[in-house]
Amino acid sequence: MKKLNPDEIDDARASTLAAEGVLFDRAKLNAMLEDLASSPAPEIPTRPQAMCYAIALPPRSESSFEYVCKTCGTHTFYKRDWRNTEGLLAELREGAVSLRAMGLDISLDESALCCKCRSAKDLDIPSSCKVVKVKEPAPLPWFKRLLQSVLPSSPPQGFQVGDIVAIKDFGNNRRCFYVAPIHPAYWIKSKDISDNGKVTSFGAFLYCQPREDDIIHANVSVGMCLKILPAKPGDPKGWVQVERPSSCSGSDDFADYSIGIDKEFLGDFSYDEPEPSSSRLGMIDWVINGRRIEAKTRDIDIMQSFLKGDRLRCPPNSSSVYPLKEELLRLEELFGTSKET
Repeated sequence: MKKLNPDEIDDARASTLAAEGVLFDRAKLNAMLEDLASSPAPEIPTRPQAMCYAIALPPRSESSFEYVCKTCGTHTFYKRDWRNTEGLLAELREGAVSLRAMGLDISLDESALCCKCRSAKDLDIPSSCKVVKVKEPAPLPWFKRLLQSVLPSSPPQGFQVGDIVAIKDFGNNRRCFYVAPIHPAYWIKSKDISDNGKVTSFGAFLYCQPREDDIIHANVSVGMCLKILPAKPGDPKGWVQVERPSSCSGSDDFADYSIGIDKEFLGDFSYDEPEPSSSRLGMIDWVINGRRIEAKTRDIDIMQSFLKGDRLRCPPNSSSVYPLKEELLRLEELFGTSKET
C-alpha cells in the first residue's frame, strides 16, 4: 500500500517567489502566446540516432493508495490506485516549485483527493443512479427479420428501466457512464442447474449477461448450491438468474465488470460515496493566475520551455526534438488567451 506523506515536499519552496513578485502576469503570457503563434517554424537540428536502447521498466504499481491531506491531515484510503498517484503527485509538486521559481503564479490543488475537504457532491462524482430509459433497438432489415422468425433470437443485453446501478467510471466529458449492478445477480443456463438450485453440469459457468459470448464469467462446480432468484417478465429463455455465491473460480473478475451507458438514459444520481471514488484520482488541478485546469505531468516541461522563450522542445527522456508551436493549443488552455481577459 502506498502512503503519501505531505512532508515529502517542502511547501515553503513553492510559495517563495522572487522579491520583485510574479514575472509572468496575464498580459505578458498573452503577448508571448501571440508571439509564438505568429513565429515561423524553427529549423529542427539533426541528431545522431541511437542504435541501441536500454529497456526501462515501468514503476511497480500498487493496488491501493493512502492520501494524507496537506490542509486538514485527514487520511483518505483508495482501494485501487490506477494512476500511480504517489509518483504523479511528487512530480506535479516539484513542477509547481520549479515553475514558481521561474516567476509563474502557479499552485497545485490536490484537495479533490481528500474526502473531508471536498465532498462527492462538490466534485460531481455520483456513486449510483437509476436507469430511467433504455435504448430502443434499430429497425432490422427484412432479411434479418426473416432469420429471427426461424432462428432463436439473442438474449437481451444491459439493464431494465428502474434498475439501481453503481457508477464505476466516467467516459470522456461524462457523456457515458460505466455502471454495474449494486447487488449483482448472475446468469446460468437452465440446463446446468436443478429446480432447487444445485449445479448439475460439469463446466457450468456464471455470466454477467445472459449470452454465451459474455467475456466475464466464473466457473461453478457440480453440486454447488446457488440461490435462484424469482423470474421476471422478459427474462431470456434458457437462462436462470442467481445470487452471486460467496466464492467461485474467477469470481474476482466480477468486481471490474461494467457496462457503458449514455448519460441520457440515467437519472436520480446519488452522492453517498460509501468509499472514496477512484475518479478523485483524476481531479488534480493547476491554478495558474487564478485559472483552474486539469494538471498533467507533461505540462511541466511544456511550460518551462515556453517561459524560457524556447522555440524547440525536447521532452524528458527522449531524443526527439519538435517545435514548441505544436503545443500552442495546450499552452492556450493553460494560460488562457487574450479573448478571455
